[in-house]
Amino acid sequence: MVGAAGRMGTWLVKLLLSEGFHVIASDVDSEGLRKLRMRFPGVVTTMSNREAVAGARIVLLAVPIENFEEVVKELKPCITSEHLVIDVCSVKEEPVRNMHEYLREGVKLGAHPLFGPGARTLVGKKVVLTPTTAEETDVALGIGAWLRSRGARAILMSSREHDEYMRVALGLTHFIGVLLVSELSQYNVGGLKEVSGPLLDVLLTFASSLLAENLELTVTLQKCLNVRKVAESFMKKGAELLKKIEEEPQAVVRELIEIRDRLSKSGIDPYEEYERLYSFFEGCLSC
Repeated sequence: MVGAAGRMGTWLVKLLLSEGFHVIASDVDSEGLRKLRMRFPGVVTTMSNREAVAGARIVLLAVPIENFEEVVKELKPCITSEHLVIDVCSVKEEPVRNMHEYLREGVKLGAHPLFGPGARTLVGKKVVLTPTTAEETDVALGIGAWLRSRGARAILMSSREHDEYMRVALGLTHFIGVLLVSELSQYNVGGLKEVSGPLLDVLLTFASSLLAENLELTVTLQKCLNVRKVAESFMKKGAELLKKIEEEPQAVVRELIEIRDRLSKSGIDPYEEYERLYSFFEGCLSC
């Protein structure tokens, strides 16, 4: 495990140890490695990425996106035909391209766990896998079977398709969340919570929880996923909506009905989602 002292790396170390794997963990953070040893006595740690890779058959790369290419270059002489190299970056096109450019040996596979280190188990979770060859696809299918046996699900797609989806699913949602929490923080948040209903409570939970994540990663993703285009479109629609509300309120109602119908046709029932909102809210109250 390269990058093991980070939050996601630590989560993966815990998972692999619980599954009976022998884990060799490397990181540039010596204090992080010390804490890792204290928390998981079974883990072997080293500050040398090459040393960690030399003693492993499966290599997991959980390093920051901005350092990924440098780390892959460093590992190039160590990767043999016996290695399976898997990256877990939230962006896929560039990391997958880097692995295939610099690592001539071994099987390379892009992976993106669609959850963060706050997850308690794999049950109900999703992992995107981005194979580029028949051999990688066979490996991905094997990993998918392993995930299913643990109650999780694998989704196979190209790295380009993944990044196009993540531009909205991850990039735009984080952008909206950052804007929302920034705006709400200007008000008396305690007072707002006192009088809020389920919708604001859920939105506030979503937006404020972003501040507990890796903030450098949050900002880096905005750039790496090229979120600006969809974010600008989003803000433009917001300005247009405000103008329509002032000038043609009934046109806005008709547009919302059309949007509701489109969602229903795509398999998303707004009325069921409304019930889910209350189920989520009431579930949180009982926690």
